[in-house]
Amino acid sequence: TFEDSTYSVNSFKEITILKKETYPLVQTDKGHYKANDDVKFRVLLIDHNLKPSEFKIIDEIWVEDPRNRRIAQWVDQDLDRGMMQQEFKLSEEPSLGTWTIIFKAGSLKEKTTFTVSEYVLPKFEVTIEPPAAILRDALKAVWKVCA
Repeated sequence: TFEDSTYSVNSFKEITILKKETYPLVQTDKGHYKANDDVKFRVLLIDHNLKPSEFKIIDEIWVEDPRNRRIAQWVDQDLDRGMMQQEFKLSEEPSLGTWTIIFKAGSLKEKTTFTVSEYVLPKFEVTIEPPAAILRDALKAVWKVCA
């Protein structure tokens, strides 16, 4: 507010104050895995403008099985333009269920999950029923296919 004997000015202006934040994202290449599969994943850290965050290193990243046991772990992983990629191989007999990938970078912590299940071949049956007879000069023949 400005006042003197001639003028009186009141000015109001709305401003937006943005807190600098980092948004983490952990992705796997698939949602479901089976024994001996390679699990590939990436960690992406972006700011509110969807640009790479200022973090340069992920302090710790690890994978837990459904019993919360650490199966794989990496420390001090460099970020390349806000992203790092890693992979590990599931054993021949992994614990079945929901697995978790967790990471820490400074005060930031994030996780994602994926499923390990037994691979079962899908079962299906197809029956084909031919017509009783097909004439040599017939333009059409009706076959019944049931799946």
